[in-house]
Amino acid sequence: MLFAGCPVCSPVAQMLEAFGLKVHVAEELGLNFRGAVERRANNTFAAHRVLAWAATQNRETPLQLALFDAYFGEAKNPAHPQVLREKAIEVGLYGDAAEAIARSDQYANDVRAAEQRFMEAGMNAVPGIILDGRYLISGAQPAEVLVDALCQLAEENANR
Repeated sequence: MLFAGCPVCSPVAQMLEAFGLKVHVAEELGLNFRGAVERRANNTFAAHRVLAWAATQNRETPLQLALFDAYFGEAKNPAHPQVLREKAIEVGLYGDAAEAIARSDQYANDVRAAEQRFMEAGMNAVPGIILDGRYLISGAQPAEVLVDALCQLAEENANR
């Protein structure tokens, strides 16, 4: 292991090795996590407003996936108006409209209302996953938690 004898460097090396494995597994699943090495925090309110608009055009999921790739794969700010414009065009939306929404307050009330609904449902961390409109998994969880929840849900739905 890299820096194995150094008490300060060893934990960092372990973290980097583990992250490298995650990037490799993600790539095998067709996901690009190369840009995730560059950790950064962005206010994504503009992105959520553009996503609310994209939902009215039946393009929310493709835009979500494009923004996911922008952040994790390309190390771009998914809320920057130019990035929103670029990704909107990629998924067949009108780029000028996406950029205009990002630079305005359009859809702000819709996004705030959605935030309120999620908070009332108990969501207080990301990622937040709501399964079958009934179960909330809040925050990063080990894969086993997600698998167990999906299996439980499948069993419940099979018995309906």
